[in-house]
Amino acid sequence: MSFGLKNLFTKKKEIPAILSPYGGTLMALEETPDEAFSQKMLGEGFSVDPDRGEAVSPCDGTVSCVFDTGHAIGITGEDGNEYLLHVGIDTVNMGGEGFEPLVKEEEKVKAGQPVLRFDLDLVKAKAPSPVCVLAIGNSTENGVLTLAEKSGSHILPGAKAACYDRKDEEA
Repeated sequence: MSFGLKNLFTKKKEIPAILSPYGGTLMALEETPDEAFSQKMLGEGFSVDPDRGEAVSPCDGTVSCVFDTGHAIGITGEDGNEYLLHVGIDTVNMGGEGFEPLVKEEEKVKAGQPVLRFDLDLVKAKAPSPVCVLAIGNSTENGVLTLAEKSGSHILPGAKAACYDRKDEEA
């Protein structure tokens, strides 16, 4: 018998809320019209059907990658998460047209800081879908990701979009 003593000496791992880089309609990742994202091949996360052409950093961290075509940015968060901000579906085929990264690799960023501007009307015209994704590459280390609001809710850039059910961590 343990009498629950293990719980007295176990602390919860602090995992911060995941902020939305985008404004628009929040969607579960499974609803994303792209198999690589909807089947979570690139990690857990969520999608947003955007209502504006700007993405902000979901965390304090360091820019790890800016795609040549400007449609995606990687950020390594101070929280240990590896974030991929991806604008639209198959927008790599736009060859950078309509995308303006506002940061460079190795640049420090703050949560809510604008990191990318894009021409939303052009993305809607040239891409199969404007839906934007936030994928967390190392998400399996963190537990179960849960949306903060139900799918279909409106969200603002920098607002809490999701959180992890915390895992126990030995003291």
